[in-house]
Amino acid sequence: MKIFCCICLFIFPYVFGDDDASNNTETKPKLFADISRSAQENAVSFDGMQALFGFNFAFQNFIASVGNSKNLTQNKMDAFGARVGVGYSKSFKKGLLVAINIVADVLKKSKKDGNWNVCNQEYENQRGAVYPGERTSHLETDVFSPNIALKCGYLFPGFQSVIFATISVAKISGTYSYKRDGANVCNVGVNAYIPSLGLGIWRKFNRQWGASLEADFALNKPKYKKTEDSVEHTTKFSHRININVVATFSITSH
Repeated sequence: MKIFCCICLFIFPYVFGDDDASNNTETKPKLFADISRSAQENAVSFDGMQALFGFNFAFQNFIASVGNSKNLTQNKMDAFGARVGVGYSKSFKKGLLVAINIVADVLKKSKKDGNWNVCNQEYENQRGAVYPGERTSHLETDVFSPNIALKCGYLFPGFQSVIFATISVAKISGTYSYKRDGANVCNVGVNAYIPSLGLGIWRKFNRQWGASLEADFALNKPKYKKTEDSVEHTTKFSHRININVVATFSITSH
């Protein structure tokens, strides 16, 4: 009986696959990859503060009139510039994300016309004055155009992306000048606060870097009125569309 027990103890490891007993090699550790949905969702985070920098394409028309005249001067003032700012975003249950962005568009734009067009002629008529020399007009927008935007979107964790809608307000300002032989006849300030609605997508490439593409459409055509030399001027920007391509860098994350 003792001999039988010894034989069983000797052959037991071979029967049940004990690698240490059958050979003298080390057992390799087994590795498991976590491919659960929660692990994928936590691969990147959209929460926290971001630095924003990229490009802005503005498509817009500038329109000016004098007094109650229906005659208008209209110029295309499309511009291309840089966009810099900061943002903060927070995600909630069921994939909801909200964010706020504060940015400045750097897109100085100027345009010179070889004639006064109808608006400038109306000004001369209402002033009852005739200015000799070559007629020109010049519109120049300010360098910085501040913008604040609120965003609400839905997370798609499998694509590491957010589809969002935006409501924003941008301030654009500048100076419209009438000139004769290069000398100013009249300078009219232009200031407008333009509310917009937009749509966009934001994708994260890793925990820090991402990029967004967004299109904003102006809700109305705000008018700005100013009296200069006893003559009322009305100016506005119309058909304004912004295309924004922005890189995002996460400063803080949760």
